[in-house]
Amino acid sequence: LPENNPLYKGMLVSEFLNLSADLKALPKAGRKKELDSAVSSVSIGDVYYRPIGELSKGYRQRVGLAASLLGSPDIVIMDEPTEGLDPNQRTETRNLIKGVAKNRTVILSTHVMQEALALCSRMIIINKGRFVADGTPEELQKAAKHERVLKLEVEGQGVDLALRSLAGVEHVDIGKTSGNRLEVKIMTNKDIELRPEISRLAHSHNWIIWKLAEEEHKMEDIFHKLTSEE
Repeated sequence: LPENNPLYKGMLVSEFLNLSADLKALPKAGRKKELDSAVSSVSIGDVYYRPIGELSKGYRQRVGLAASLLGSPDIVIMDEPTEGLDPNQRTETRNLIKGVAKNRTVILSTHVMQEALALCSRMIIINKGRFVADGTPEELQKAAKHERVLKLEVEGQGVDLALRSLAGVEHVDIGKTSGNRLEVKIMTNKDIELRPEISRLAHSHNWIIWKLAEEEHKMEDIFHKLTSEE
């Protein structure tokens, strides 16, 4: 399924899918079953006899996906399948792809990391023709963490000095939020778990903790790091 569907806008959806079946040399005997299955998989029964030129881009993507499913392939390759779609169409197309992937392997080619995170159970990042990463999204995020970043929103006295005294803390950034609250970013070695220690400090110093969470590495940052390193 190319990014830009090679659709004939003057054709009806039914005509285009039958042409696709001819090009794939699908036998006439089982063709109706193949067409019904493809149409049902991407929910285009309501536009089956409409001209392709009258359809929204979201529905045109569905028609292209239906054509790629004819012949029940074990592998479907999609290039930027949600490019140019509005948020609602993007969500619908993602759900269709997840449905298609239940019975076959789907290979998705994309530079949009959020798309990969939303759809893929395995990600391969390629830089200049070489594999630089291969694993689940969680594995890639974990491997990219050379340090842990904790975000803390706290109210109390002596926060800066107390946090800097903790073993494993490499850097502390403190800023003010509304009222007396402090917004703190704590950088630590990736093998150090500081949250229990921070909880003990809060108890002993009578701090009020409004927020304490580990900051996740964005997949875009991981992609940039992996493709910019030699």
